[in-house]
Amino acid sequence: MKHFLFFVCFLTFLSAANADLLLKPGDPAPSRLLYNFNDAVNPNFNPSRGIALKSFFGTKAVVLSFFTKECKACMVEIPALQQIKDEYADKNIVFYAVLIKAAGETLTELEAEIKKRGYTIDILYHSAIDAIMKDYIKDKSGKLLPVPLMYVIGKSGNISSIHCGFDTKNVEAEKNRIKAEINKALQK
Repeated sequence: MKHFLFFVCFLTFLSAANADLLLKPGDPAPSRLLYNFNDAVNPNFNPSRGIALKSFFGTKAVVLSFFTKECKACMVEIPALQQIKDEYADKNIVFYAVLIKAAGETLTELEAEIKKRGYTIDILYHSAIDAIMKDYIKDKSGKLLPVPLMYVIGKSGNISSIHCGFDTKNVEAEKNRIKAEINKALQK
């Protein structure tokens, strides 16, 4: 059974690596308005107050990692990203985990899960997830790419790197890979 699951994961990763991506390194990053999750669950939520990625372009690099509550690799990647964020606190970079809400999930359930896990990285959300998915997490044929899905965007506003997946058995190697991608983006 373990071998079968590994094979399925490997095929998923391989197909993502070879997918006909809508976005590629060097492309301008789409700038959608995203919302801090804590604001989105507030009953007095004001959708006109969000975070526009383009507000960082020219001054800061951006790390966006898309995740779902069900994704086990995502649940390992997010704390690793938090550690990297803490290491890069004095650099011109911002880190965001972008929540993809599954059909049937409520914001209240997701809020409880995030609190339970103790995440401190900024989590973003957008109620019009189809727009975000179209921009960032679908290939040209409309198929969803696997999560976690990370975009590292250079200060120029162009995508520096795209990475699908997170090897939960080699967390330190994954953190080193992410740091290398960030260091490259900070130069752009």
